[in-house]
Amino acid sequence: MWIENKEDEKEIKSPTQTNAPTVGSGGGAVAGVSTTPTTGTVSTMSPVSAQQPTQKWATAQDYLTANQPQASDLGKKVETSLTGQLGTQKGTIESAAQKTQQDIAAGTTAFNPEIARMAVETPTEITSSPERLQDFLGQWNAMYKGPASFETSESYTPAVEAATKAKEIGENIKTPGGRTQLLQNQFGVYGAGNQALDTSLLSTAENYGQIQQLAPQFTGLQDYLGQKSTGLSGAAQTAQTATQAAQDQTRAALVGNLDKFQKDLATRVGTTQADAQTKTQQYLADLATGDVNKVASDLRAVGIAEDQIKPIIDNLTILNEQYKYNPNLSPGYSYNPATAITTENVATPEDYANAQAWQQLTGEQGYTSVLNPAQASQAGQIPKAEKGFLPDYLKQQTGTLVGQKDQYLLTNDAVKITDFIPQKELDLASQMRPGPDRIEKIRNMLTPVTKNYTDAATRQNSGIIYNDLKTFPAGLLALYQSIPNLLKLTFISVLKEQLAQSQSK
Repeated sequence: MWIENKEDEKEIKSPTQTNAPTVGSGGGAVAGVSTTPTTGTVSTMSPVSAQQPTQKWATAQDYLTANQPQASDLGKKVETSLTGQLGTQKGTIESAAQKTQQDIAAGTTAFNPEIARMAVETPTEITSSPERLQDFLGQWNAMYKGPASFETSESYTPAVEAATKAKEIGENIKTPGGRTQLLQNQFGVYGAGNQALDTSLLSTAENYGQIQQLAPQFTGLQDYLGQKSTGLSGAAQTAQTATQAAQDQTRAALVGNLDKFQKDLATRVGTTQADAQTKTQQYLADLATGDVNKVASDLRAVGIAEDQIKPIIDNLTILNEQYKYNPNLSPGYSYNPATAITTENVATPEDYANAQAWQQLTGEQGYTSVLNPAQASQAGQIPKAEKGFLPDYLKQQTGTLVGQKDQYLLTNDAVKITDFIPQKELDLASQMRPGPDRIEKIRNMLTPVTKNYTDAATRQNSGIIYNDLKTFPAGLLALYQSIPNLLKLTFISVLKEQLAQSQSK
């Protein structure tokens, strides 16, 4: 009994006290005890042992009335115990829910737009950082890893056990039998009689109403568990949706990026080729004219060394001015923008790095198919249109042409003076009165002609002696023979001067 337990506590506290009344089943107010001695003479009376006091209860109501203070104490302790258990069970459910919420959060991958932006614009900033790479791949391959609901979480079992235990206690509070079980469980009250009396005693406690009100709070933890389950299931669904969205948005940022990358490179190749083609066409056109001024201007503009330009210009000047010939020198330019300018050399080092980074991030092999890392050394090494000129070829070609013209001039025995000077002018010169004026006029007419021959002879190492016709090349001899006799002496004189000038160069 609760009361016996209380008295036991008192005896433990006051071991020296004797004849203390005991409280228990059937106990009650102290019955009267006779103190009158037996009759007899003093000498013959023997002492009579005093009887020990006993406690008896007339009715259960007497017991309850006599022990009202103990009922109040019992009620307070029962309420305190139950309130503590209610907090414990609710706290267990709350802790389980919090743990599940943490697991949901830990299993969620949120979309980070900055990481997605970097993946598109500066992918190497991600691949060069292990932390950023991990963040990106976490989004790219995002999979929800938390519990799908409260019920499927590891924390749900203790929460269910707590709600079930609370429901049991709540149901026990509602019935006498249940309250009897609570007294046994909480305070170790055993025995049907003791349990019945103490259960009745509890019902007289001042806070009995408050104890009764705890019942729906205990049973209500089932609903509390349900509310937590509903909320966490919704949170888990939201987390799954957010995680899937993180993957979808990350991948969406790079949708079509390979195609865009390829098209961008192709556009740059096309633009670069078009620019080079414009220059190429201009250079070819200038070379085709064979004009010494245009060719010289182009050669100097593209940065060819002056010592390489000089022999080309000298030869071309001879062809233009002496032979009135403008050769097509376009073979002296070798450059084809369509083959010289490629994706590999238009791409920059950054393009190659980005291609590898994008492949690493997305797993798409197409990036390195567009730009093979093995060709990275070609990055930015675009052959210039200006490099298409072949100065050695131009020198050799113009020199060959000059040699051919010289040889033809010196060996053409069908030549006549009238091929260079109109017959009418020759006649006028011949008809002039002898004197300095006529000589000067004849000299002016013959000087350009003889200069052509003497320059050609000097270039071709033809040893001409002005007063020895045997040394004259066939062309020069034929020319000499076609000159009117009155002009021959002046021709020889001019030839002598031109030979001296040509050989002194």
